[in-house]
Amino acid sequence: MTDQNKIEIFDWAKPFFDKSNRYCVAYGGRGSGKSTTIAHILLLRAYQETTVVVCAREFQSAIKYSVHLILKQEIERLGLSYAFTVTNEEIRCNHNGSIFFFKGVKNNIDSIKSIPSIDIMWIEEADILSRESWNIITPTIRKLDSQIFISFNPRNKDDCIYQEFI
Repeated sequence: MTDQNKIEIFDWAKPFFDKSNRYCVAYGGRGSGKSTTIAHILLLRAYQETTVVVCAREFQSAIKYSVHLILKQEIERLGLSYAFTVTNEEIRCNHNGSIFFFKGVKNNIDSIKSIPSIDIMWIEEADILSRESWNIITPTIRKLDSQIFISFNPRNKDDCIYQEFI
């Protein structure tokens, strides 16, 4: 493996590998590597075992405003293009059927509820997630051993996710 293909996993990310953790939270400043590290973890999991991942944020008017690009870039950087098919709507692992969906929570909660057997929901930019959305997400992700990954840059101590976890 070349240095270009190496994945650096920070100490803060180790809980994301433990499937017994229902909630895994990464927060900090811009450029701290949260999104890229979580993308690595999810790509590894999706490559190793069939996994249904919903990548969500409060508002998503277009897929380009999601983590789709980060995942796509990391697939290419890691030399995994042979293993994943990237379309404008989803990312699928070719050998086991793992799939990544991209959704806005606020206006699409019913479409999230209709995705069967979600293993992981990754909520990016969770600092702007509303209490209403959080109250819907928690019982919606209900598969046995399912997880919710949360990443955000803290802005306000009154934000729902800040209050919940920090």
